[in-house]
Formats: sequence, C-alpha cells, structure tokens
Amino acid sequence: RIADDGIYFRILAADAFVEAAAQGPFLSKDDLRQRSKLSKTVIDLMADLGLLEGLPESNQLSLFDFG
Repeated sequence: RIADDGIYFRILAADAFVEAAAQGPFLSKDDLRQRSKLSKTVIDLMADLGLLEGLPESNQLSLFDFG
C-alpha cells in the first residue's frame, strides 16, 4: 500500500508539471515552483539531473545580467 501511495504522489506531481507547462514556458525555477506546486526538493533534483539547464533561479533581473 505504501508503494502505491508513492506512485500516486509521483503521478500527481507529473500531472501538476504538465498542467503548468501547458500555460507557457517557465521563466525561472521560481516560476516553475509556483505554477506547478512542486517542492523545492523536486526542483533541485530536476536541476541536478540537468533538466532545468539555462533556467534562472528567479524572474528578477540582476544588474550583472547586462554586463
């Protein structure tokens, strides 16, 4: 039963990601987290796997971005 619960939560997370992605491209990891409701742990794991390459941490612009 516990294994079934784990699979259920993974399916929910995947569904949330797909629904959020259907709204348009993610602007940042913060945007992904807010729109998909995925946890920071999941977002960090995705980043560690190279799935979020090139996606900035936040939507905020830095003065260093213009250098």
